[in-house]
Amino acid sequence: YYHLEYAQSQSASTQKDIKVAQDIRTLIGPNDLIITDAQFVAALAGRSTPPQFVDTSGVRIAVRYVSTQELIAAASQPQVRAVMFYTHRLDTKNLVGFRQWVIAHFHLAHKYGPGEELFVKY
Repeated sequence: YYHLEYAQSQSASTQKDIKVAQDIRTLIGPNDLIITDAQFVAALAGRSTPPQFVDTSGVRIAVRYVSTQELIAAASQPQVRAVMFYTHRLDTKNLVGFRQWVIAHFHLAHKYGPGEELFVKY
């Protein structure tokens, strides 16, 4: 019911989230994982994040509970097939280098706006 109500919403941001979720479903399998700062969109796509990144809140990043090294280690795992930057939380000064590492190891699949990108493994 909730997914149906969400899909019927007319807001531009909701429609954008639905489009992004469709792209995720198309690009990665149901058993693949995605690292993202937009867990709701990943859930809308029916895809999961690695357990340690279910919450990438600004507070967790600000207090360095999430580190660049942890993100890189997780993204290096074979079951992680995509990384999506969407809410700009993964682009903070506390995670310097993560985006550059993703660019070097993943392929840009979609760009949705400034700093809003979906990358998939080569």
